[in-house]
Amino acid sequence: MPARLHHIIACLVVAGALSAGCGGDADDHPDVATSRIAFVSDRDGYRRIYVMNADGSDQHAVSDPSHGSDRWPTWSPAGARIAFTSDQDGQDDIYVIDADGGNRRNITNTPDSGESHPAWSPDGARIAFASDREPAGLYVIDADGGNPMHVSADATNADWSPDGLQFAYFSIDPRGRRLALYWMDADGDNARVVAHIDPGAASPAWSPDNRWIAATTANDTEPLARIHDWRSIVLMDVFGRNQQVVTRNRRGTDLSPTWSPDGRRLAYEAHDDALFGDTHGRTDIHVLDLDDMSVRRLTDSRDYDAMPAWSR
Repeated sequence: MPARLHHIIACLVVAGALSAGCGGDADDHPDVATSRIAFVSDRDGYRRIYVMNADGSDQHAVSDPSHGSDRWPTWSPAGARIAFTSDQDGQDDIYVIDADGGNRRNITNTPDSGESHPAWSPDGARIAFASDREPAGLYVIDADGGNPMHVSADATNADWSPDGLQFAYFSIDPRGRRLALYWMDADGDNARVVAHIDPGAASPAWSPDNRWIAATTANDTEPLARIHDWRSIVLMDVFGRNQQVVTRNRRGTDLSPTWSPDGRRLAYEAHDDALFGDTHGRTDIHVLDLDDMSVRRLTDSRDYDAMPAWSR
C-alpha cells in the first residue's frame, strides 16, 4: 500500500468511537467476486437500471424503458431487491424491483413532489430518501412502503452507518456558516457536527467496516478543474479527519462513490467533459483499488453509465 495512504487506511482507535467499533476483517464480508454493481445507463436511449458483475461482465438491464427515467439505485442488504427513483407516474417516486427486474412497485406515490437518493438500511427494513414534499428533507419509509417518517430538514443525501443506528450527511453548520460532516441518530434526533469539511463535499458513503467515509469534493488541483467545477473522490475517517483525495480526473469529474463489500475498493462514475472531443462527454463506471491505487474501467458504452451501487 502506498505510504501516503497507509495512515488513513489504518484502523482508528479513538475514545468514544462509533457503536460498531472498527469492524472485523475483510473475510467477514461477502466475496467481492460474487457481488454485483447496479448502475444507470442510457445506452439504449432510455435511462434504465442495469446490473453487472463486480468485474464488469454480464451487463444487462433490469428495468423497463417504457416506465420512464430510472436513477439512483440502491441494493437491499441481501441483494434480492433494488430501490431507485423513477418518474414513471409523472413525478419522481421511489420504486422497488426484484434484482431480476420483476415485481416493480411504487412505494412512495406522492403526487406533486419529488423523491430521490434512496438508501436501504443495513437491516433491510427501511429505505431513506430525500423529498421535496412538505416538510422537505430526509424521510425514512418501511421497505414495503408503509410508515413514512420525516427525520430531518437538513439532511438530504445521507448514508446509513453499518449498524443502521446513524446517518452521515453534509450540511452547513449555522454557527459558523461552514460545511460540516454531521452524524444523526436514525430517528432524526441528536444531529451533531463531527468536523468541518472542505467546501463542495457531497454524497457521503459510509464504509462497511465503519472506519471511513468516501465522498465527492471540489477538484482544485487542476486549472481546467477549477474553471469547470470538476469533482474528485475524497476519503476521510468517520470523524472527518485525514482527508485524502484519491482520484484526480484530468478530463472531467468523478462522482457517486460506493464501497465494495470488503471495503477495499470504491466504484464511482467518471465523466469526461465534452470539451474533449474524442470522448464526447461520456460517463463510465470505474473501480479504484485502495490497496495499490489502480483504477479499472468497468463500462465502455460511450454513453451515460453512472450512479453505481455495489451490492453488500
